[in-house]
Amino acid sequence: MTATTQSGGEPRPTGAAEAGSLRLDARVIGPVGGAHFLSHYLIYLLPPILPLLKADFGVGYAALGLIMTVFNLASGLTHVPMGFLVDKFGARRLLLYGVTVSTLAYVGMGAFPGYTTMLVLAAFAGVANSVYHPADYALLSASISPRRMGRAFSLHTFAGFAGGAMAPLVMAYTSIKWGWQTGLMLTGFFGLAVWLPLLINRRHLSDNAPAPRDEASPTVESEVSEPSRKVEKSGIALLLSTPILMCFLFFVMLSMSQGGLSTFAVAAFVAIQEISLQQSQMALTTFLVGSAIGVLLGG
Repeated sequence: MTATTQSGGEPRPTGAAEAGSLRLDARVIGPVGGAHFLSHYLIYLLPPILPLLKADFGVGYAALGLIMTVFNLASGLTHVPMGFLVDKFGARRLLLYGVTVSTLAYVGMGAFPGYTTMLVLAAFAGVANSVYHPADYALLSASISPRRMGRAFSLHTFAGFAGGAMAPLVMAYTSIKWGWQTGLMLTGFFGLAVWLPLLINRRHLSDNAPAPRDEASPTVESEVSEPSRKVEKSGIALLLSTPILMCFLFFVMLSMSQGGLSTFAVAAFVAIQEISLQQSQMALTTFLVGSAIGVLLGG
């Protein structure tokens, strides 16, 4: 029986003993999945209350859409640079920072309600949101046993959809009971519930990629002549490669359709179909729950 050591000094078993690493994998999937839950929860906090913001701020849906645009632009433009920062400074540290800034941004929206304030804080929330995906996948790839990698990614994605599905329910209930401002400030409790497990289990969250193979070990690749080896791309060259660009295009189209529906479905149901706010929020929740179940089964 052999073992490899991951970042933080925690031995990670291999071979026959790998089944015993289930507990270690759970201590990675849980906190990282919780961070992804929070990420999607925050993304879907504002769409269910757009009709309420319209009435309180005295602005149109175009102006409210600008808030969502600022958030998405800030997040989209900083995703690639954030990936490089994750590689340079470590995923654990940046993920903790991202959770902190994201949480404080939405707490601030509730504590200091106002259109201009929300617009500014949306930019900070967008930048913080760009941390989650590169940090989460870096931690999962480096920390999870290879035999459970597929299930880990599936549970991670499911956690994100579950967070998005819960947000309309929470905002619907809190808006009726105490107002939408209180619903946004409750983000502080969710953020703390995610931040603490990440901090407690940080030694189990490895920032390191899998260890390279022993160069002394004979491999098929080592026997191939030098000119025939395939040159691997990295950095900007990798980002601009055809497979990455095709995946990027696919994700852009998927985000345009699903993001538009998720963001403005409630407002459209209320304004066009004359459905009540509560029923509209429940319809969005049903859609997101269905998406979460589909992702879990697919994984």
